[in-house]
Amino acid sequence: MVPSNFQLVVESRGREHFNAAMKMCFDDHSSASHYRIDKDGLHLFWGTSSYSNTKEDGVMPLPYEMTVSAATEFAWGWLQTADRGSEPDHDGSNSKDGFRVEHKSGRWSYEFVRVSARWSEYHK
Repeated sequence: MVPSNFQLVVESRGREHFNAAMKMCFDDHSSASHYRIDKDGLHLFWGTSSYSNTKEDGVMPLPYEMTVSAATEFAWGWLQTADRGSEPDHDGSNSKDGFRVEHKSGRWSYEFVRVSARWSEYHK
């Protein structure tokens, strides 16, 4: 049983950490049925509200209801080409392999996973 106040924020890099973060998000919901991509990233939803106009909200049905493994592949594929914004200017180097995965249970919009692309910064 997952507590009703479950919240997760993971900012990291690499496939292993991404898989682990997605698995924890799906502990609260068994599958994703809809998605949206906007300036904040890729959003996964476990359903839609009867009050929602999915066309106006930009929420689209997934081709099929996705379990954690299918949704992780979908999100990882999106992450590989996602816009990370301008490269950070600092004394070090950057890599396009960072991500942020967020989950908060009980959101009224049925969103339960948000994935956003990040730069990995390696300081000297």
